[in-house]
Amino acid sequence: MDRAERLANLQLLEGPENLSKKARLPAEWLSEKFSDLATRANYCGLHDLGAVPNAVAAFDSFYTPRRGRLAERLRSLLVVAPDADTEGQAD
Repeated sequence: MDRAERLANLQLLEGPENLSKKARLPAEWLSEKFSDLATRANYCGLHDLGAVPNAVAAFDSFYTPRRGRLAERLRSLLVVAPDADTEGQAD
């Protein structure tokens, strides 16, 4: 539950998309929004989502890798050395 509201679990959506998602799990919403697998994969890639789980029980397998991808993207945008210690810092 501690990770539910942290950056690696958040995805900014514009108003209509946010309303269409509501309380559904991300995998369900993605499947409905992007029925074409290639389009869905492209969206997930653009937003560093990776493999979006179908169940809440698989949340940790989603969260940790996504946190790493977001951290890497931020490091590259901010030109921070890849070996900078960020593991203990909050999202």
